[in-house]
Amino acid sequence: MSGIQLDWQVESEKVKERKEREDPILQKARRVRLLRLLFFITLIIATAAGAVWLLQRRVAQVDQQIEQALHSTVETEVAALRIGDDRLFMDLQRSATNEWLITQERTFQEYQTLKSTSDIQLTGNVLDTEIDGTRARVHVEEIIDGVPYTRVWFYWRYEDGWHHVPPDLQFWGASMILMHENFAIRYAAVDDPFAQQLNTKLTEWLLRSCGIIDCTNLPFMTIDVGNRVSEVAWVDNDQWQLVIPSPYADRARSDLPFDIEYQLQVATLLATRLVDNELGGIQPVYPSDAYFLRSAVISWLVGQYVQLDTGSNLITSLSINYGDEVVDQILGSILSTADMSLLAQILGVATIDQANLDWRDFITWRLETENALIQQRNEAAWLALYDLRDDASRQVAYARFNNGQILNQPSVVLTEIIPSPDGTQPTQLRAVVQVGEERREETILFNLVNNIWLRAG
Repeated sequence: MSGIQLDWQVESEKVKERKEREDPILQKARRVRLLRLLFFITLIIATAAGAVWLLQRRVAQVDQQIEQALHSTVETEVAALRIGDDRLFMDLQRSATNEWLITQERTFQEYQTLKSTSDIQLTGNVLDTEIDGTRARVHVEEIIDGVPYTRVWFYWRYEDGWHHVPPDLQFWGASMILMHENFAIRYAAVDDPFAQQLNTKLTEWLLRSCGIIDCTNLPFMTIDVGNRVSEVAWVDNDQWQLVIPSPYADRARSDLPFDIEYQLQVATLLATRLVDNELGGIQPVYPSDAYFLRSAVISWLVGQYVQLDTGSNLITSLSINYGDEVVDQILGSILSTADMSLLAQILGVATIDQANLDWRDFITWRLETENALIQQRNEAAWLALYDLRDDASRQVAYARFNNGQILNQPSVVLTEIIPSPDGTQPTQLRAVVQVGEERREETILFNLVNNIWLRAG
């Protein structure tokens, strides 16, 4: 076996022999040709790479020049607003119709008025820029009374340079969505800061709400933020689809695009929808106490959301003294014409005067309701607000009704439970009421009759 050579061994030895016999000059020439080939390949690659780099650099330089020209136009436009040069400002406006020019003339005057009524700093700082061919979108900073705002302006690059043009509603950025267990927010990229804050707040508000009411069967909500929407609203009464105008369609706070005004609008609609959902189709009838309780719970929920005092004193005192769960019990007990006696049943007290509640907003509502019923000449509903068992009280009350006498802008600032003067009547509620523009104070008494507060003449 040792004398037998394999084919590959034989061939290998033949190759080795040929190399040994090959002329060294030819070997060197072959190596030189190989090196030249590698050199030319490297040179071609390097040249191509250099050409691409130069082209990219040139494109970048052109893009930079275009962007610099855009920023310069913005700075000039803002400077024209700052110094009050209407001719310069209008020279930078461009549109196929006169409507935009008329709008911008009005805009110029609004800025001049704002300069005289507020501490406005027209900084001209460009916060963000998006250029797409000949069109551009620019976020411009303004500071009003120390609060930073963002304006979104649109421009078109003509032969003579950039000009401010009407808003391009199609150039609002890519479509985006934020998903949550209970809702989805759909919006365009421009509105991302707003949508992120909206998402955070809605998450907090639903968490707070579901700690008070049963959210087991809560429908899934869709929130659409758009630049074609005029107001915050539910699409209809059946769908849980909320539409919200983009704040960047006008002037948005840079630090808080979902500002308190937006929060109050969204919070009110959300609280109303949640309360009505919990009522299960029951519609409280005006002017029953049930009508007040529904609106009071909504107002209280809004206050819980935005951390503001919304003046819902009765529900606040119920929550503090008996816990948040009492709010859900109230909603579960409301009938279309329910009165305040239902509180005694819910709270387990013999009479509601023992419940240690703050009645200011309820009595204010009662006085406002009385005003409305007198003006409507609705005697039957008006009578239900009075304790007219006493002839003297009846005469005084009817004189007020017949003469159309109402309280101007009543606002109850104090309520206290007091015994009746002779001790024979039920407990009374003494209300200190401010009326009129001068906020003159009056005292009005209410009697507790069958666990209902009725005005004592």
